[in-house]
Order: sequence, then C-alpha cells, then structure tokens
Amino acid sequence: MWITHLFSRNAHQENTLAPVSYAEGADFGAVAASEQRQIPLACPGGISYCPQEGDQLLLVDAAGGSVCAGVITSPGPLQPGELLLNNGHGAQIRLDLEGNLHLGALTITPQGEIRFPGGGVVSGSPQGEILVNGTPLP
Repeated sequence: MWITHLFSRNAHQENTLAPVSYAEGADFGAVAASEQRQIPLACPGGISYCPQEGDQLLLVDAAGGSVCAGVITSPGPLQPGELLLNNGHGAQIRLDLEGNLHLGALTITPQGEIRFPGGGVVSGSPQGEILVNGTPLP
C-alpha cells in the first residue's frame, strides 16, 4: 500500500515539530534540523491550508523527504465531538453537538432558522413565507 511506503522510516530524518520560518503567498518554510522549503502538506480531502508564521508544523518522515502532517493547535472552547474551522484571524465555522452551524456570530439550526446575536431570528413557514422574529414579511 502506498501509505506504508510514504511513511517508511528513514535513518536520516525523524518526525519532528518545526516552527514556520516564513510564509509568503502559498509558499512557506519550516526549521527542523535545518530550514526546509516546498514541504508537501497533507490535509483531509476537500480541505486546503497554507501555514502561517507562528504555526508549529508536525513534519513526518516520508520516502523522499518530510511531509507536513498537520499544524499543532489546541481545542480551545470545543466540546468533545465538535468541529471548528478557524483561520486564527476571526473567521470561523463551528459545528456543535446539537447540529447547529455557527458562522461567526450567526447560528443556523438544523430546522433552518438563522439566529442573530441579540435575539433576532429569520425562518421559513410551511407555506413558504419568510418569517422575521415570527412575523411574515409583507
């Protein structure tokens, strides 16, 4: 299987944490025993990420060199089983245990209600009307 070959042990390299030494556009480098550039980045399918200065990368030994297997992070205010996509600059999407999607300060419920900070709610009626705080729009 290709993954076993990709992560085969190499006597010259070891798995390590490495701080990002520079990040410009989609290019970045990290310093382990020496500075490495053009490091392949492994992410789950459909997700892309460009490391930024200050990130700690998990570099794993792979056939042909190191691969970035992830960025060290803390779970922050998450409950077990929740998911947070966060860019570290204020934009975030959180999926909570009740099935709600939190987009920044907005909450979208599994029933399709959009809840605003301060208590406002936009929803739809079974008749296809748009309701604002329970009142149909004219």
